[in-house]
Amino acid sequence: MTTDAPRPTPPPDPAPKSLGRVPRWLLPTGIGAAALIVGFGAGWFGHQAYLVHTIEQAFGDMGDALSEEAPPEVADEDPPAEDGEAVEEEGTEERGPSVPTDESTTDGVHEYSDVSLGEGESSFTDSSMDVTYEAQDGAVFVPVTVTAENITAAETIPGYEEVFAYDSDGARYTSSMSSGEGVAYGLGPGLSVPLTYHFEVPEGTELEWITIQDEDAALEGGTEVAAFKLV
Repeated sequence: MTTDAPRPTPPPDPAPKSLGRVPRWLLPTGIGAAALIVGFGAGWFGHQAYLVHTIEQAFGDMGDALSEEAPPEVADEDPPAEDGEAVEEEGTEERGPSVPTDESTTDGVHEYSDVSLGEGESSFTDSSMDVTYEAQDGAVFVPVTVTAENITAAETIPGYEEVFAYDSDGARYTSSMSSGEGVAYGLGPGLSVPLTYHFEVPEGTELEWITIQDEDAALEGGTEVAAFKLV
C-alpha cells in the first residue's frame, strides 16, 4: 500500500485592507491647501483693509482742505432782543441841510425874493397840474410863497424836492408840492416866476425857516442853499 506524500501547508490568507487608513501623501497635500486658503483669505482681507484706509484718508484730506478754504463763521455782534426789549435801529442821515443860522438869497441857480408865509389851510390846489390835495386829520398845509429868478445862462426848472421848512423846535418838513406859472415848462435865463410851496404840518405849528436848493445842483453834490427866516 502506497503512502500519500504530505501536502504543503497553504499560506495564510492576506489580512484585509483597512478602509479607514489615509494615504501618506494626502496629509501634506491637505495641509498645503489649507495654508493656501488661509493665506489667500488673509491677503484678501488685508487688501480690503488697505482700500478702506486709503479711502478714509482721502476723504479726511478732502475734509481738511474744505475746512481750510471755508470762510470763518462770523458771530452776531448783537444778541437777539428778548421779548419786550426794544430793538435799536440804525439811524440814517437825513437829506437836505440842517437848521440854518444865516439867511441867503440864492442857491447858485436861482435868486429868491418876496418871501411870505401864509396861513394854514386844510387843502390846496396845484395850479400847474390842476390837482387838489387834502391834509390829514389834525394837520394843515402851510403855504410859503417866493419869487425865483433864473440867474444862469441856461433854462432851469425850479423844483420842490430840495425845499424844507423848520419849526421853532428844529423839526424839518418837506414840501408837498410847488405851484407857479411856467414851472412845468422851464424858466429861461433872466426870467422870474412866483412859486408857492406847501408844507403839511400839525395844526398850530409855527414855521421859522425855509431852505431852497436846486435839485440838479444837489444831485451833483452842490452845497449852496438859499435860506430865509419866516418869522
